Amino acid sequence: MTLKNKLLSDEFLEGNNKYKCANCNRLTDAVKTSTIKTAPPILILNLNRFNKYGLKMKNQFEFPLTYDLTSNIFKPKKSKLIYELTALIIHEGRFSFRGHYFSYVKGFNNKWYKCDDEHIAPIEDNEEILTSCPYILFYRMKAISRKSYLNFAS
Repeated sequence: MTLKNKLLSDEFLEGNNKYKCANCNRLTDAVKTSTIKTAPPILILNLNRFNKYGLKMKNQFEFPLTYDLTSNIFKPKKSKLIYELTALIIHEGRFSFRGHYFSYVKGFNNKWYKCDDEHIAPIEDNEEILTSCPYILFYRMKAISRKSYLNFAS
């Protein structure tokens, strides 16, 4: 599964997850659609990495270094809305209530660093980042003109 396919994709509410109609008070199948009204300068994606018992789900998925959010905006304008991955938070351990967190951060020099407590080390290969199982992804809107940003924000 890729992040691009999963982010804001339609969710089918059926079976044990049916929608309860406010008018007739009955459970029914439905499709839940999500869009973003205002484009944020920083896009923070908190991924569901733990099940209802607090156990870590280690399923792998692909996430891009750049992400085009244009099609997910409620009323997209003509210019593209591109985000670039700037940081990831990783959790090591089996449970949500214990373990160790560290991060990968992209510096202003466009190089990646692993930040683990008081140790910061450069990352030589992006493969280490792309094969990790992130808990939170941070994307920054690529440099676009203020006028373009204001078009997306309104």
